[in-house]
Amino acid sequence: MFFGALFAAGMLMTACSSENDVVENNVPASENGGNKYLAIGINLPQAASGMTRAGGTDNNGQVTYDDGLPTEYSIKNATLIIFNDATKEDDATFVGAYTINTSPWLGGTSNNVTNYSTKVVKLVSSEVVAGYRAMVVLNHNNILTVGTDNGLTVNSTDLTVGTTTFATFRKMLTTSISTLDAAGMTSAGFYMANAPLSSGSGSTSSKLAGTTTTLVPITDEAIYKTEAEAQAGTTFDQIFVERGVAKVTMESGSGSMTNSKVESNALTWELTGWILDNTAPTTYLIRSTDGDAAFRDLKSQATAPATAGVFRYIGNTQINDGLNIATGKYRTYFAKSIGYDTWEGSGTYSLNRYSSGAFATTFGTDNPKYCYENTFDVDHQNVKNTTLVQLAITAKNAGSAVDLYTLNGQKTTVYTKDLLIDKIKEAAYYVLAGDAVLGTITTGDIAVTIPTTSVAGTLGLDPSDATKIKVTPDNTKVGAGYDQTVFYTNLRSSLGEITCYKDGVSYYSIRIKHFGDNLTPWNSWESAQSLTAPSSTTIYPDNSSNRNGDYLGRYGVLRNNWYDISVNSVRSLGDATPHTDDWPDTPDDELDNYLAFRINVLSWAKRTQSADL
Repeated sequence: MFFGALFAAGMLMTACSSENDVVENNVPASENGGNKYLAIGINLPQAASGMTRAGGTDNNGQVTYDDGLPTEYSIKNATLIIFNDATKEDDATFVGAYTINTSPWLGGTSNNVTNYSTKVVKLVSSEVVAGYRAMVVLNHNNILTVGTDNGLTVNSTDLTVGTTTFATFRKMLTTSISTLDAAGMTSAGFYMANAPLSSGSGSTSSKLAGTTTTLVPITDEAIYKTEAEAQAGTTFDQIFVERGVAKVTMESGSGSMTNSKVESNALTWELTGWILDNTAPTTYLIRSTDGDAAFRDLKSQATAPATAGVFRYIGNTQINDGLNIATGKYRTYFAKSIGYDTWEGSGTYSLNRYSSGAFATTFGTDNPKYCYENTFDVDHQNVKNTTLVQLAITAKNAGSAVDLYTLNGQKTTVYTKDLLIDKIKEAAYYVLAGDAVLGTITTGDIAVTIPTTSVAGTLGLDPSDATKIKVTPDNTKVGAGYDQTVFYTNLRSSLGEITCYKDGVSYYSIRIKHFGDNLTPWNSWESAQSLTAPSSTTIYPDNSSNRNGDYLGRYGVLRNNWYDISVNSVRSLGDATPHTDDWPDTPDDELDNYLAFRINVLSWAKRTQSADL
């Protein structure tokens, strides 16, 4: 997606030219071997009233725009890359690369950015002519290296002049990372590069014809003979960039559980931690435009939601250039990531999965996490392929965070330690009675020891293990024939599995939605607000004769989209421990749902989501 999360992308800001111009090599072209001065405008992904219409939204109001944080605009370096004028953009071959002066952005402010739309004048070789195509990369994060001969190296691969095509270049990969946060494109400023833009509008009842391109053609008017002419000129070619990562934020939350209770008292809950999971280990240098022709036809057949029947791939808000002039270009909101065709478990691709470590304990829009884009086709729209958030939610009894317990997976009836001891004593009494060895014993004659060092998860019953629960009837009051081994076997059967929620903490997961419930409602007949699940024979996506139109992109994360997630409600306790194994190969949409949540996407393209837990 362009400029923001799920739909919310960081929009481009307007700027006039003269005070922001940057010039280099103040020498006439005639004294530089025929070299020329190229004037380009570089627009950072920022939201501004001059750059938006329809109240700063897109995709029929499903995308909002937000600037995000100052650190997301810091400019460390800039690179101009030129490709030739082949008929097809993907066939254009590499011509040369140039380092651009970053002084227009380095203004000494806290975010190192004073201008979000800046004209740059760059001396280029004589072979660069009108019709050639331009690419700009900001903050290369050591992925790119410009040579003294205007060559370009991506990681350890050199581009070959006249041979390396743009199709090859855009599919080159970042260095693979094993962490859940995409530090590889954010550690030295946020990696940014040209955003694919459409020449036709979408998101309305009718789709205009158009194409999507990434490179920006160089015009005659943007090429000058001297530096002075280029500096004074009012015509320059505009380039719009987007960030190479997606952004996720988690809002704080609290409330009362509707189903889980201690005796007759409902538990309260508070969100106390979160972490990204199932993130892509690497990404394409440039967002892919493969499948563009098919994506243009993405339109749900749903009739209930207000957004039914809109073309969601292309925005309907025209962007303006750095002079606040309409460009006739529109953002695009989907793409094939690396894992789109080589999904998790295919033998060639694996997502980064959480295995251990601390959950983040800070929330809100000032505490984001970043990841590489991750999309997939409808057939593989499964949990194991989906980037998600694991949540730690603390359940409190009468306002206190204490160890809580459940029996045999039953989460509606929850026990404190004292209540659990009483329950175990009661069960032990009836087990002894059933074994006909009750004698004169009462529940008061049965000792129960729950280890104070117990950890979250299943607690076993074992008289010889100090880490397990120990149950000891008074031997002087137990009837003849009492057998400890038989007693423990029958008691385990009676109680079932005992689960400890250490300090009341439960864990949940939320699969991140991209187009989400409004643009891709779960069933074509239900409104986005419906909580009524369909019958098992019509569960998504098998009920649909238009599966891509109805569901493609419902889940996933896209670069330059911001996914802001909040929890609306929690119905019951979740899992006692975080998920560290492989995620299941089951559909993202499930009938069983314990978490109510909402995901919002911002400018970045920002998408919002909520869930009922």
